[in-house]
Amino acid sequence: MSYSYGGGGQPAAYGAPAAGYAPAPQAYGQPAAGPYGGGAMGQAAHGAYGQPPMQSAQGYGGVSTAPYQSAPAAAPPASGPDSVAMWFRAIDTDASGFLDARELQQALAKGNLHYGLTDTDQMVRAFDTRGSRSLNVQEFQKLHEFLNSVTASFNYFDADRSRALTLSETVNALRHAGFNMDPPVVQAMFKRHDPNNSGTLSLDEYIRLCLFLQSCVRTFSAFDAQRAGRITLDFNQFVYAGSHIA
Repeated sequence: MSYSYGGGGQPAAYGAPAAGYAPAPQAYGQPAAGPYGGGAMGQAAHGAYGQPPMQSAQGYGGVSTAPYQSAPAAAPPASGPDSVAMWFRAIDTDASGFLDARELQQALAKGNLHYGLTDTDQMVRAFDTRGSRSLNVQEFQKLHEFLNSVTASFNYFDADRSRALTLSETVNALRHAGFNMDPPVVQAMFKRHDPNNSGTLSLDEYIRLCLFLQSCVRTFSAFDAQRAGRITLDFNQFVYAGSHIA
């Protein structure tokens, strides 16, 4: 069973933290309720995108066939909660009710999206709300929705159809998702996720950037219970926070 990511529809917001947070010492705070991280800190979180992205082929990466890669012959099943739950059970090879990074890696490969174990571990840590280094079916559903949204965003803001986002296209995509960050911040994130220094981000690099940003939102919100948009950390708290950023 495989899924198509990013095919049609409006890109949904993808910066809002999942409910809950990996267990933390009480002194380190708990995450603020509701969405967080959209626009200037403290504003309402990400609004809907203004226009739907271009329709894309049914390939797992959601890329269009002109000039993108060809779609697989078989159309994927629907991506509703029931279908995702069926997919989850099919790839939960040990029937534990949880997916670890290796099982997730195998699941994504079945959908023609190949990631290393480090990448799938990043995905697990970004959506694991229980601190177990694994995903239950609800967390897997959230990851599925996140990948759909990020891929749709990538396709929509890839204005020149180069299969890569420039810095300016990345700024537009993040701003449209509600993240109005200072240029040096975006540039630093961009460079971190451009390992070959090409000046562009491929789809998988853009997904990694968005996972990083998702983790930053969740970690920051754990220390900002009052939604003030500003936190103060001692060194121990800083290291603790950094350890929770995927």
